[in-house]
Amino acid sequence: DKSLIVSKIEVKSVYYTKSFGYMLLGYGNLRLAKNGNRVVQRIEDQYSKYAYIHKSRGDYHQRMGDEGESITQYKKAIELDRGNPEAHLALGGIYLKNDLLQFARREFQEAYANIGRLYDRQDRFELLKGLAETSYRELYFTAMPDRLKKKYTEEGIRYAKEGLEMYKDSRELNFYLGMFYFRNPEPSDKEARDQFIKVIELDPENVEAHVALSELYYKH
Repeated sequence: DKSLIVSKIEVKSVYYTKSFGYMLLGYGNLRLAKNGNRVVQRIEDQYSKYAYIHKSRGDYHQRMGDEGESITQYKKAIELDRGNPEAHLALGGIYLKNDLLQFARREFQEAYANIGRLYDRQDRFELLKGLAETSYRELYFTAMPDRLKKKYTEEGIRYAKEGLEMYKDSRELNFYLGMFYFRNPEPSDKEARDQFIKVIELDPENVEAHVALSELYYKH
């Protein structure tokens, strides 16, 4: 339950390589650390296997709290495999966390262009949630030209709906979708109301949903 044990491997040999340092050869099995995580992934071409090594290194440094080195490793993975959606997704997540929204959008969109290569269902969901959250934050927390508001709203609605098809009880996506409907230049108040009510059903103490719903009722 605590995701502490992820694999059991018997090591047969350890050797050193100039490019990647120490490596090992072993036999065993990988198990799911979290529901939906990848167990085995197909390598698309001769460069991809090296891209995955750098992606894994980036994940390690991210867990250790070294975001600078994790960004370096993710970028190396992308240099070897420009369409690697996992590396783009990981970079987008870092940029989003640090409020670098334009960079986050670019990386998420690169990952979305190759979403078919994401074998992990959880990765696909996180990508769609990241795209929806980026649109939400750009629309309502930054100064945005009016000409882009309609485009970003439509994209946000699409990404949120796709994500909810995978996980209909996501509080975040239900809330984002409600806000897209409510703040839309051409609002859909009934749909917005339904989404906010769904969020409150899932999380009765969700302050943001209560405030948005009260604003909607006050409007009418």
